[in-house]
Amino acid sequence: NAETIINEAQGHPLFLNELVRYHSTQEDAGTRPLALDEALGSRIVALDEDSRRLLAVVALAPGSMMQATATRTAVIQGADAIKHVKRLKAAHLVRTTGGTRGTDLIEPYHARIREAVRRRLPEDERRALHRRIALVMETSGLKDPEDLVVHWREAGDLERAAEYAESAAARAEQDRKSTRLNSSH
Repeated sequence: NAETIINEAQGHPLFLNELVRYHSTQEDAGTRPLALDEALGSRIVALDEDSRRLLAVVALAPGSMMQATATRTAVIQGADAIKHVKRLKAAHLVRTTGGTRGTDLIEPYHARIREAVRRRLPEDERRALHRRIALVMETSGLKDPEDLVVHWREAGDLERAAEYAESAAARAEQDRKSTRLNSSH
């Protein structure tokens, strides 16, 4: 019923549409509870392999990431990278800052999409993608220690995660000292 759909979508127009569309395609729609995660999952599964992999990479990042990092991690380049970013954007699965340049940022359209994608990834695939993200970040010079702590930890490499945690702590301490020095003038 309408109230159930509204509650499950938490009033979000995109999710309302998603649930109604999904509900209308299910033969046993009247006998099972509606689940947004299931509705999103059906759309994710329907994506082509490259788009699904790119969406998985984007969903595993703790926040937004540069499109070049995401597409390089997903092993998609050039015009194909732009095509897949545009496809995911048109499907309201990701959003970007700016357009489709490598330096533009990309992130899941909503936290519920991030969660749905993460839940569907097998653990070995999730670990491998975190490892690949960390390696791409390191080799491209994007050594954000906070993000690298997450990716190396989730890849199962606790030693490398600890190295970046130390680096992040040192950077935070330096920022704190700098802020204190600037505020005293």
